[in-house]
Amino acid sequence: MVAKRERRRRKDIAFQRIERLFELAEEAAKEARMREGREREEMERRSDRYVLLARKISMRHRVRIPRHLKMWICKRCNAFLIPGRNARVRLRRGEYITITCLRCGAEKRRPYKAPRPPSPRRQQSTERAGKAEKRRKEFNVL
Repeated sequence: MVAKRERRRRKDIAFQRIERLFELAEEAAKEARMREGREREEMERRSDRYVLLARKISMRHRVRIPRHLKMWICKRCNAFLIPGRNARVRLRRGEYITITCLRCGAEKRRPYKAPRPPSPRRQQSTERAGKAEKRRKEFNVL
């Protein structure tokens, strides 16, 4: 029981560190926009390093990087992708988003669709669950 709690705590800490490293990578990328020459390259390398560290932490502790963050990592060269600077973002025929890394040419595709309305079955089951919950409260049953 203690080991399970300890593992959960370690994974939670790893997840927090991953999120913080992505924040730092984003800050370094923003800082790089304002700099010129060598300083810009230094800041871009720093943001890439933060992303690499986040990936290593996720692999070591077996924690998934959230999808909204993973979308901005190049799988091939581990670069932090910044649209307009080292990444090209395109919408393809209303089906998916293509993100191309301009350093190595790797492409990522992520589908996007309009959200579907909930199915009638799902609405019926939630209504039944609501009625059952109401009955339990009436009779003070846990």
